[in-house]
Amino acid sequence: MGAGARMALGIQRMRWQTLALAAAAFAVLALPGPGLADGPAKPRRIASLNVCTDQLALLLGARDRLVSVTFLAADPSSSALAAEARGLRLNRGRAEEIVPLAPDLVLAGDTAAAPGVQMLGRLGFRIKVVPLARNLADIPRNIAILAHAIGEEARGRAMIARFEEGLARVTQTHPAPGGHRPIALLIGPNGVTSGRDSLAGAIIETAGFANGADGFGVLGVGRLPLERVLAARPDVLILSSLKVSHPSLAAGFIRHPALAAASAAATRVSIHHHVWACGTPLVLGAIERLAHLRATLGDGGKALRP
Repeated sequence: MGAGARMALGIQRMRWQTLALAAAAFAVLALPGPGLADGPAKPRRIASLNVCTDQLALLLGARDRLVSVTFLAADPSSSALAAEARGLRLNRGRAEEIVPLAPDLVLAGDTAAAPGVQMLGRLGFRIKVVPLARNLADIPRNIAILAHAIGEEARGRAMIARFEEGLARVTQTHPAPGGHRPIALLIGPNGVTSGRDSLAGAIIETAGFANGADGFGVLGVGRLPLERVLAARPDVLILSSLKVSHPSLAAGFIRHPALAAASAAATRVSIHHHVWACGTPLVLGAIERLAHLRATLGDGGKALRP
């Protein structure tokens, strides 16, 4: 097939997608009850296009009103609530998947599925964007945002109270040490790590560690080559593991024999990636586990050598 024919085929596909969206939008307008921008105070049909809003909506008890969640919601490597999401209609963030479902609220994040969210907005659907949590203070903020959007303010307030009480309990039981802190370096598939301007970084620091990624100039999320990880020699190596082992070069990074051999002197701990990928109260488990580990290390430690 020549370039001209491929271009013509692409244009034809775009036309069909546009027609399909238009037809679906007209079908939504014909449905009884609200489906577009002026939705009800308590939405009855909620579509989520972000794995973090998936989980917050489930935690807030909205499962029966979720007409669709992302495919990641049902993936145990990406979602801590994969079992709870089982049986729900899954989507990949495309507008053509959502329009026929006639949602009266679409939940979205600010880092993914942008084309689908923009199209749904242009079609008049009610959109609520929940920002990515980059620190612990963002968690109660996001709970409040989403709880208000779905009409579950009371549950939201109760969840925030439990989270803040749990965080206070952990920090009081394992207070952050003064002076020198042992160094913890988080490593995930493909050498991905997180610096101080990230939720994972906040978890590491709240647990009483210095974040090893800071020594490499990583602020948010970054990537370290294996050689630099091997030379780092942190006191604690945190492996951000996948709950389900997907064969891949990326996942093979944290199982590399050289990494195992070089980090033998460090304390190793494995925490599932989904625990701190999203700002939910479930991060308390990671903080408590790391804080307990920090307490067992005393005040020893060594400097990170990039």
